Amino acid sequence: MKIRSWLVASLLIMGTTQAFANYQFRGVNYTLSYTETTDEQIISLRGQILSGIVEDLTGLNEVRKMIKPGKDILLKLNSGGGFQVKFNQLSKAIKKACYPRGEESKQCEITTEVTSMCASACIPLFMVGDTRQAGRYANFGFHQAAVVPGALRIPGMAQRDLRKNGVNDEWLKANDHLFASLQITWLRPGELNGSDIVTNFLP
Repeated sequence: MKIRSWLVASLLIMGTTQAFANYQFRGVNYTLSYTETTDEQIISLRGQILSGIVEDLTGLNEVRKMIKPGKDILLKLNSGGGFQVKFNQLSKAIKKACYPRGEESKQCEITTEVTSMCASACIPLFMVGDTRQAGRYANFGFHQAAVVPGALRIPGMAQRDLRKNGVNDEWLKANDHLFASLQITWLRPGELNGSDIVTNFLP
């Protein structure tokens, strides 16, 4: 009887320590969730984050506040992009949690993961990872930058933003055709050789 009581108590304790915090937000165009476990913080983004004019940004703002410094982060992405400014805000919050004073102040590991798709403003967010892993059938989408998604093009801006976030400059120059149109061109992870975008290929 004592052994059984001890086992029940142990299982209850294990159940309470595996997940410290859970949060999920469903907007019109995106779903964003945050889970804290014993070992890491897991952030999952699905869909597009658009301007606050057309989208409720409560979920984005809440998750940014929930991110804890010094604890490993796994960021799972399945997004067609959206409003670059909002993606940058999430990227900065994640980076600040693990690198509070720049690259020399590393306190935790950031892993980013794409198994389905990541396009446009999603790619610079993917680049925040120290380890950037992609499934074999994932798709990465590139196009010319625009003031708003799909309109008012800004030549050269997409390349500058990707370069600033660690994408190889020579690869960007050799693939300039990817940024000639507002229409998305999709590439598999195996077609990104030399870009420094993906560092680890998932089975």
